[in-house]
Amino acid sequence: MVLGVALLLLTAASVQAHQLSGTVYCEANCPQATVRLFPLGEKNMASPHQPGKPLRTAEVTPATAFTLEVDSLPVRVEVSAPGHAAGVIEVWFPEHATLPPLWLPKAVTRSVQITATGSKGKLLVMDREVGDRVGRWRWSTPTTFAEAGKAVNVPVAPGVFTSLTVVDESGCFAFVNITGGKGAPVSLRCRTVTVTVHDPQGKPQANVRVAAEGMPVGTAALTGPDGKARLSLPDWWKGRVVAWTGEQGGSARVSNETAKIVLRPVAYLPLVTAQPYPTLLVFPRYIPSALTGGPLLLSGTGGRVPFIPPGGEMEILAYGYDATSLSVESPTQTLGVRLSP
Repeated sequence: MVLGVALLLLTAASVQAHQLSGTVYCEANCPQATVRLFPLGEKNMASPHQPGKPLRTAEVTPATAFTLEVDSLPVRVEVSAPGHAAGVIEVWFPEHATLPPLWLPKAVTRSVQITATGSKGKLLVMDREVGDRVGRWRWSTPTTFAEAGKAVNVPVAPGVFTSLTVVDESGCFAFVNITGGKGAPVSLRCRTVTVTVHDPQGKPQANVRVAAEGMPVGTAALTGPDGKARLSLPDWWKGRVVAWTGEQGGSARVSNETAKIVLRPVAYLPLVTAQPYPTLLVFPRYIPSALTGGPLLLSGTGGRVPFIPPGGEMEILAYGYDATSLSVESPTQTLGVRLSP
């Protein structure tokens, strides 16, 4: 793997033994709150249900400061209390291990009825990835597991738009938006798409992670010795499938439920900032988060970012600044970034 890519992906993940501290407050009194730490980055891409397995769970007393040790960053912190909406925040850097105070509002209960054709085992129901709220609490619903054909009750903040992802053990997924009313139905209906990955000489490439545009973390698949991988994609999905190893990549459109990707060296584009910023979180939307595990991390003065044709939108964040988006269209492009406080 190219060294620059390894640094992008692993800088935060390799930081060891840090303490997270914060304080939780509840609307009306709640005797106890639950804090769960979930993996981010490469650590949460092992299986469809890996994002639903907490690294640590602890009970804390509201209105009293708490401290939790975490072996490594980054992590997603989820705080919940009975009868209240949950709070979610992502911690990527040790300097942000002191969390802002969190206030949990009383929740209204909404019923999510899940139908899943052919799905077996448990279904993961989790907060949908929201890249523009990195470093700030957002209200959501606690991560949980459900069964196909049965309703699951979720607590949501009144009047707050809540978006959830439902994933089954095959990687089939669906999004559900809860905006009010009595609840929301969600249907997991997927078809199988076979992706073949080979080099320019036609040799099959094994152990390459592939995913489709827009697929959430936990839905990628690995190619076998024959270079083939099978993805469970929703019936409504259309677009490109992507393969990426860090130093090589490629993409292709799906036709007749198949796609062939030629793996080639990835071009890295220079990204230049108008001034020094805090560490940048870079979301190349043309590489699915199912392949990256989250944003790529870049120095606040810039660096290099991967380009896989045909490119697309790239979102860039830094703590204390508004997000900005760039259009990435060429392997020879230089990207200039200016962020507004």
